[in-house]
Amino acid sequence: MHLLRAATFNGFTEIAKEMQLDIPALLHAAGLPLDVLDPKNADMYYPLAGFEKLYGLAEQQTGRCDLAAMHGRRQELSALLGVLGFYMQQGRTIGEALHVLEHYISFQVQGGDLLIYEYGSSAVLELVIKDAVRLKSTRYSTEFSLAAANAIFVSLCGPSWKPEAIHFMHGPPPNAKYLQRHYSAPISFNQEHNALYFDPKDLATPIATFNPQLKQVLERGLADLEEKYTDDLVAQVEHLIYSALTTGNCTADSIASFLGIHRRTMHRLLKKEGSSYTHLLDRVREDMARRMLKHSNMQLTQISLLLGYSELSAFSRAFRRWTSLAPMDYRKS
Repeated sequence: MHLLRAATFNGFTEIAKEMQLDIPALLHAAGLPLDVLDPKNADMYYPLAGFEKLYGLAEQQTGRCDLAAMHGRRQELSALLGVLGFYMQQGRTIGEALHVLEHYISFQVQGGDLLIYEYGSSAVLELVIKDAVRLKSTRYSTEFSLAAANAIFVSLCGPSWKPEAIHFMHGPPPNAKYLQRHYSAPISFNQEHNALYFDPKDLATPIATFNPQLKQVLERGLADLEEKYTDDLVAQVEHLIYSALTTGNCTADSIASFLGIHRRTMHRLLKKEGSSYTHLLDRVREDMARRMLKHSNMQLTQISLLLGYSELSAFSRAFRRWTSLAPMDYRKS
């Protein structure tokens, strides 16, 4: 399920009034209640699909393709992220603050993830909407999020900060040139991921609001958030491998495609969780091999093919690595 914390909608009222939009009618058409805009409900969750539909309708009525990006650009760190935003402001450096956001992003968007890493001569903040193929659109959410990320960097680094580039997976919307005003870097569409590129030196920039005492107090609240809102990508990928392995179409590319993300993004997410696609595939193969040998009369060659091995010898070597036994010896035992 893809859910957004209601604080994400903060500021929509002002934009709707500027565009002379009927707010109750728009929310109703998007399948969202009026109280989604009530600041008292900031920590409640609403479907990401509702956010997408809301901005799709607003674009149809105004002819403006940049409303979600405008909304994102106006975000303020603590208002958008709550206790998580306050905690980020207590980081020693920009890098430390970003890794806090990376770790706790599921508090803000369930079904989403964030990756911070260096690639070539740049640092990258990559936004991931997991299992995105189940959604009709993620365009407005990603345009909002990367504009908000731009605003967060400016709030932490100062008004002169600029990214190097902005990448979107979706194609260019009508009048895409109007989006550019909300990002201080060139925009590229139809890319492999949704990402903001910046100078890796920025990661070492000190944060002026660093307060170790306040940081310690806020840590207690974050511990509760971690227990409640952590997504389990490892279990999700493992489940998909179980489902796909015997179909002959179990590859890293196919699993990533089902999740709606690029293969490299999946590898980075799994690495973040201390795992890998290869490790999970090996674990699933071992479990399935043990069960097939124990509970069926299938020939070893058939088992080997079902588990994706091109040769029986490769399966036998793997099985010895798992159990120190040959497959037939395991079956007899």
